[in-house]
Amino acid sequence: MSTSEVVNMGSSSSKPQTGRDGTQQSQAIEDLQRTCARFAKICAHPGCEIRLTCSDLDDLVTTWSEGAQEIPPTTQLSISACGKGHLTCVGCGKPPKLDPNKSFFTPLGVVNHCCDYGRIYTIYLLLARFDAYKSRRELACRAKNAEQKLKSTKSKFKSKTKAKKSPVAGVGYGTHTGDYGVLDDDEDDEIYGNPYLAAHQRFQEIDSNDEERADEQMTQDFLTSDTCRLLGVCLPDQNSEAVIELNMLRMSTLLDTVTEMVRNDSIVDITERFDVYQGVVAFIEKLASHRELVVLLFEERYISMDHPGIKVLGDGGTYEPQETSRSAPLISSYGNTHIQAKTFLEMTQKSKTKTHSAVESWQSKESLILLKRVVHCFELLDTIASEAKPATNVVAKTENIWSEFAQANNLTFTDEVLLSHRYERDFNAVIASNRGRLNTISKELATLKTSLPPGIFLKVAESRSDVMKVLIIGSEGSPYAGGLFTFDLFLDSRYPLSPPKMTFTLNGNDADGESLNPNLHLGSGTVCLSLLNTWPGHPSEAWQPGKSTILSVLVSVQAMILGAPLPWENEPGHEGSGRTPRVLAHKSRVQSRTIRFGMIAWLENKFEIQTKELIWKEICQTYWKHNGEKVMGYVKEWVNETPGLLSYGKTDYWSRISAIHQPHASVMAGAETVHNLVERLSALLNIEYNPVEFESQMQSALAKTKRKSIAPRAGPAKTLLKMLKKKKSKAEAPAGSSSATSWVPSATNVWVYTGLRNVKTVKKACQDFQIAYNGTIQASIERLERDVNRHDFHQHPETMEVWGEMKYVEAKPPTSGYSFSADPEQAVSNLVLALDKGALSANEMENMLSNLAGHQPSQATFHSMFSGPSVGSHSSVGLGPSGSALQGLGASVSDPIVYDDDDFLDEDDMKSYDET
Repeated sequence: MSTSEVVNMGSSSSKPQTGRDGTQQSQAIEDLQRTCARFAKICAHPGCEIRLTCSDLDDLVTTWSEGAQEIPPTTQLSISACGKGHLTCVGCGKPPKLDPNKSFFTPLGVVNHCCDYGRIYTIYLLLARFDAYKSRRELACRAKNAEQKLKSTKSKFKSKTKAKKSPVAGVGYGTHTGDYGVLDDDEDDEIYGNPYLAAHQRFQEIDSNDEERADEQMTQDFLTSDTCRLLGVCLPDQNSEAVIELNMLRMSTLLDTVTEMVRNDSIVDITERFDVYQGVVAFIEKLASHRELVVLLFEERYISMDHPGIKVLGDGGTYEPQETSRSAPLISSYGNTHIQAKTFLEMTQKSKTKTHSAVESWQSKESLILLKRVVHCFELLDTIASEAKPATNVVAKTENIWSEFAQANNLTFTDEVLLSHRYERDFNAVIASNRGRLNTISKELATLKTSLPPGIFLKVAESRSDVMKVLIIGSEGSPYAGGLFTFDLFLDSRYPLSPPKMTFTLNGNDADGESLNPNLHLGSGTVCLSLLNTWPGHPSEAWQPGKSTILSVLVSVQAMILGAPLPWENEPGHEGSGRTPRVLAHKSRVQSRTIRFGMIAWLENKFEIQTKELIWKEICQTYWKHNGEKVMGYVKEWVNETPGLLSYGKTDYWSRISAIHQPHASVMAGAETVHNLVERLSALLNIEYNPVEFESQMQSALAKTKRKSIAPRAGPAKTLLKMLKKKKSKAEAPAGSSSATSWVPSATNVWVYTGLRNVKTVKKACQDFQIAYNGTIQASIERLERDVNRHDFHQHPETMEVWGEMKYVEAKPPTSGYSFSADPEQAVSNLVLALDKGALSANEMENMLSNLAGHQPSQATFHSMFSGPSVGSHSSVGLGPSGSALQGLGASVSDPIVYDDDDFLDEDDMKSYDET
């Protein structure tokens, strides 16, 4: 009989058959009970009618093992003893016989059967013993989970800390202390909807029960290994009938465990559990080679909840599993493990001369033989599965070409990785490394082949597996969605004791004076993560040798940096800020930069020889070919909240600080005309651009552009205009009031610092107000008071109450050293220069404006101060030496300036100024 005929016959038998209850399951139980009824129950010794018992299955195996170390053996697994010590073969019900010519040797001892039914009883005994252990373990786990759930429920009634909810452990984001705590099970599944990151979070948590679980796993591995090895010599010859054996295996939980083990896609785990996988692979090969038992590999399995075990079923018990609860058959469960084993063996062969070491167990002869046998076993299953397919099989059209391409190319090897690498000096300096370093790297890479989540691509140097490049696609729901972002990664000589080194390398991160994300540092490209030890988080969030992996790093970057819905909340001190104007403005800028550098730049790239982008050419071009429409969908959604994407140019935020940070990238950075980023992207993707879709957004964008044509170089210019109006009203006060041209004392409410005047306390106050310490105690307090008083008091009401108090004080004459000329034009210029150097407090500004109450600079002077330079030029008044116009009134360049319509001077404002 051919293999295809065997499989086809087996496949048909795997379908539900008609039994007493109309199901295959009930038929198997009936057959099992008939088999057990044939086993001997009474002692076979003449005159002894004592009933045989087998209450402790472990004791029976232990007794057998003691006599099975000799040749020939003195015991058999099918033998049972009565209370008087008389022996009986449970299979045939007669005194046992020993056939020295039918002994089977195993690492556990010599197996010998009295008779064929004694062999069947041995199979039953081994499966019953395994099921009994699984049942006990399941009950214990259930009781433990119930206890933990009760504790968790009680803890929810306790008061929660007042600290803001922090990001996931392992990702370095700003808090005052860097201490985040641990998320509970309800929280970690909600981390930006990323199951990979949620799994990583649970993996990173310190668990006091690790040792206990390891012991339980070891116990089950020993039992599984022993059972599979012994069953291997008890199963019938490949051409013999096996109906009884088929039903017993079908009703046992052993195949569930075996199937779960072949799903294990961790080469690290497989090689560390060498013995159990040796036994499991041999058992699978035995089933695959038998013409009747092979059907077990093709059957879907009921998920064994509350499974009583075949001993209970054989004694008359019942079992009714849920019809809908089925798991995939073994034949379709080993794909990832197969790929990883092959990948590991290929890497071993490529680097054999570099990695060979007789003392490292991972590359010992036994481990390599195991992996080769695993690959051989899975290739055998592939052959059986291919022969089992119907002859009329037609290859279906690929539903998702990109998904298949991405899966096949998510991890590849090429020495092009070594070109233009940020850590070239570091990896060239590595001469020796930790023992086991290459072991860990090889195993991790083999695991990554099937574990990388969609959207992450890893290139590994063929001759240096410790040098890599990474490309990550921005996550949906973030302002990075659909963009392509690149990193260089290096595992130094101390890996895995120390974390990987990782740098952001995308052109454009430094282009506009602000990074794409607070966790991607400007200039250096350093990736700020607790997991990389580049952020001082809690010890449980730092790199943990033996637990933390390359995969956990890549998943964290993808989910928490390039998947952040509001990237500004990653800025230290701004966690949980919500959708404030400042946060949304930053998000809009990130969207524009994603389009410019994460999309347009890639589409325009010529991928010339020796460029760092060349390595990503195939992936990039395939990505845009199959994902252009989807990415355009993301961008169209962005336009609703960021109309400026339709009119990007000199009016954009980046142009306002271009005098400080010169762009390095070529994609419309510093352009002199307005560009429609959406239209440009559409053209590059060869997707029709329909301006009607964006009619309302374009009108909004053009309106803002018109208003911004005379926009100030910093937001608070209109504040100055309002103060000038206020001084005008004072100047027009009734007779008897002070002269408008002289300094007029006034009184106002101001906030003053009242905390302790020591370095530690003042630094803490500055930290709470998100202000940098200014070198000395006095200078820092002055900066603190100046900064608080020049912003709206409601910005930090609680913090202000903690560190100071409001006082009603009388204004003093200006002491800044900036005098006013009689010429009002020069007077206003002096004021702007003073503000630009940050030299004035709120009171001093108030006093200096009092001197201007009676003067009226020309509109030309006013325009030169606040409308900013014309295209292609920069005004020395508009941008002062510190780089931020009117810095005394507005935010520093390091903090994004948030504008709204009221911050820009329009024609009505100019008319109002003339009146003032």
